[in-house]
Parts: sequence; structure tokens; C-alpha cells
Amino acid sequence: MDRLLELQQVVGVNEFYKWIISSLIFEFAFSCIDTFIFINLFKVKAKKANKILFIFTDTCARFFFYVFVKTPYFRSFNIFISIILLKIFFKQNIEKCILSKVINSISTISIEVVFSKILCMIIPNIKNYSDGLYNYLYSFCMLSIIFICRLISCYFIKKKNITININDHLSKNNRHSIIIISIIGCMLIFFNAIEMTMYISDFPYPIFLLDIVSLIIYFTISMKNIMRINKLEEQDIKIHSLEEYNHTLSIMYDSIRGFRHDFSNFVQALYGYVSAENIEGIKKMSESILTDCKNINNMGILDPKIINNPAVYSILTSKYYTAIKENITMNIEFMIDLNEVHIDTYELCRILGILLDNAIEAAKQCDEKVINVRFLKDYKAKRKLIIIENSYNKNDIDIDKIFEKGYTTKNDKNKEHGLGLWTIRNILEHSNNLNLFTTTEDLFCQQLEIYD
Repeated sequence: MDRLLELQQVVGVNEFYKWIISSLIFEFAFSCIDTFIFINLFKVKAKKANKILFIFTDTCARFFFYVFVKTPYFRSFNIFISIILLKIFFKQNIEKCILSKVINSISTISIEVVFSKILCMIIPNIKNYSDGLYNYLYSFCMLSIIFICRLISCYFIKKKNITININDHLSKNNRHSIIIISIIGCMLIFFNAIEMTMYISDFPYPIFLLDIVSLIIYFTISMKNIMRINKLEEQDIKIHSLEEYNHTLSIMYDSIRGFRHDFSNFVQALYGYVSAENIEGIKKMSESILTDCKNINNMGILDPKIINNPAVYSILTSKYYTAIKENITMNIEFMIDLNEVHIDTYELCRILGILLDNAIEAAKQCDEKVINVRFLKDYKAKRKLIIIENSYNKNDIDIDKIFEKGYTTKNDKNKEHGLGLWTIRNILEHSNNLNLFTTTEDLFCQQLEIYD
């Protein structure tokens, strides 16, 4: 209440409510523009409900900080809260949220820098930016100019289909680089803008303009360099996937050649069993042939066009070859589009790697070494299922303890063991659309449920 009374005195009783209403309307408009730019620049797929909730929450936060936090500190709170809200409502990588907010902030501050001097000269009794911020006429004119300029930028982004491609599989170093450069760029421009707007009458305006433009150019060049590195990483991932695929094709080719070479022997042996009316022999021979056919079919699924995520493809092929070396039969069924799965790729790969490692470790201790991996859609429940089944020694599993930190069925009680499923549990606890369902019947089954 004290802050509102203070504002009434600063703005003026007659202008106060007009200032409040216009500020609220413009904050709503800017929130809509920020959302539009974020979604279009980064090609974010978002539900209408999420957009509405974000805009409503962001508008309230913006307006609160604008009214109750003194200039120029309200900007810092606004940027911080908006980044958190983007992360919560759109489930995007933090570097995208930060970069989007930084771009929006830089564009807003740059427009203010350009027009603040002009408005200070035109509107009477306004000596600097701080005075103008709580003057209804100055505030309305400045916000209108920012809105029009940013609306024009939205038009060009849509018209020219301008995008910023940040790979979801970007390395940690490059992710950190994007975050650091974004924060530093925003801070430099922000502090320069404060210096200029607070002391605009005491410092040459052209020098400030040149300073701001130089910082924007530096920020743009830095981001372009990171985007180039991002493209190189994408190419590296694709090359790695192609190498894995070539390896798969080579093994498939050798398997088919071997199968073709032995086919006549199979037929002759099968004919011998038929002639002798040996049903058991026919069954065993048929099972051997079917096993070879299954192995070749499984390898046919290891195709980057089918498993359309390079990181997941790399995990599956790597674990498949590991299973083969341990004489484990790994059957793979893939019936989903990974682009439609609502989970961070890094987290998916962590979960998948841990579950497959556990399955391989358990299966290789058994006489019958089998792992079944299935990626399925559940249309009724609107979810994707990743089911991993494996043979296991039933006496070794305590299903009530497997998610505890340090619990392991391995004889080697190494500190590194017993952390896999505990790590998965931590990931699940921090997500609102993931669930892991465990059953122990003939096969040990872990069912990861990813809800849309």
C-alpha cells in the first residue's frame, strides 16, 4: 500500500489510474509478443492452454514488478521469472528459454535507448528515463513505440520464417556457452541502458548509441559462432549414426550370406527329419532357422530412419552389440515416432541406458539369455510406452529395494553400483508426465510410461 501511495504522488492522482491500466494492457501485449517470438524462433510445439496460462501468469508477474519494484531493478526480476515460466509451461531446454528472453529484452532496451532521448526532448519536465517511467504521457508514448517496433519484428520473423536451431543433443560445454553469453550480453546492454537512461543529460548520446550497437553486434556474432558449432555437432551426430548403421548393414550382409550359404544344408537336414518322421528334429531345426531369421529382422529395425533420434539410435545399437557379444538375444520392436515423445532427449537416453545395462547384466547370468525391447503407442491412455523385458535369476531380485541408493544384486559391492535405478527415480520425481512400472513374472519387466 505504501508503494501505491508513493506512486500516486509521483504519477499524480489524476493520471494514476490511467497509468495503471495502460501499463497492464501493454504488459499483456508484450507477454503475447514474447510468447510469439519464443514459439516461432525455436519452433516450439505448445498447446493452446499452455500459451494462455503462460501469458496470464507472465503478465501478472510483469505488472507486479513494474508497479512494486523500483526502476531499474524491476527488469531483473522480470527476466528471471519469465525464464522460469517459459521452462515450466513449455518444457524446453533452459538455454532456449534464456536466449529467448535475452533477445526480447535486448530488443526492448535497444528501442528504449533510441527513443528515450527524443521523448525527453519532446515531453516537458522530463529530465531522464526515471522521471519519464512514472509520467503517464511519456510512459504511454514509449510503450506504444516499443509495441509497434516489436510488432514489426514479429511480422518479419513470421514472413521470413526466421528460426534459431539449437540441437536438443547439444554438448554441455556449448549449452553452457549459450547461457553464459546470453547472460553477459543481457547484463552489458542492461547496465549500459541504465547508465544512459539515468544520466542521459550528462553524457553524449551518440556514444551511448554506438556502445549499445557494438554490444548487440558482439552478441550476434558470438551467437552465430555457437550456432556454427551446433551445426558441426549435428553433423558429427549424423556421421556417428551413419557409421553405426553401416556397421549394422555389414553384419546383416554377412549374416544373410551365411544364412544363404547354409540354407541348402538346412533343407537337406530338414528333409532327413521329414523322411524319418522325426517331429522333434523338425521342431529343433525350425527353431534354429527362426532364431536366425529373428536376428536378421532385429538388425533391420536398427535403421536411423525408423529410430528417428540419433542419440536414442546410438544407445540402442551400442547396447544391441553389447548383448550380442554376451550371447544374449535382443528382440526389438519399434512402433513410435520419437519426435512425438514428450521427454528431454538427455533424460530419455539416461533412463534407456540404465535400463538396458541392467537388463544385459541380469540376462547374461541366466541359461536363457533374452531381452525384449518394445517402443509402443497407447492411444487410449495418450501415452508412449518403452518396455524392456529380460530373463533373470528370480532369487536375486527384491522389487521393494531396487530403487534404493546403493542396492545392487552384483557380488561386487562397488560404490558405483546401485545408483542406476535410484537415478531414474530422481528423474521421475522431477517430472509430471513420467512413470516407471515394474513387474517380476517369467521375465523381469520395466515399463516406462511417457504421457502426452
